Amino acid sequence: LKSPQGTFRSIAQRYHMAASTVVSIFDRHVDIPRLPLPRVLSIDEVYVPTDESNKYLCVLMNFETMEIVDVLPSRKKADLINYLSATPRDERCNVEIVSADMWELWEDLHNSHIGR
Repeated sequence: LKSPQGTFRSIAQRYHMAASTVVSIFDRHVDIPRLPLPRVLSIDEVYVPTDESNKYLCVLMNFETMEIVDVLPSRKKADLINYLSATPRDERCNVEIVSADMWELWEDLHNSHIGR
């Protein structure tokens, strides 16, 4: 997967295994650090039906540079609160603007965990 043209599927085909096995191996051995929270944070969910218990990922993005800050495995409120609570307070305080859809969870998170 070092090649930009490599995909989980192409690697799986090359080594005669399931793409889900390649993803699992990748996840066990690669730890991509998140970027710091930006001044303008965009939050949204992405439908990825890989698991019956959770069909949405949460994407945090720097709205100004369009860089992905982090991708969380869930959009569940408790998981997002834990993530933000583990983020240093001074970093959360650097967030001036949050861009999100109208889903009430985003407003709850902003009011209680971003910048506080």
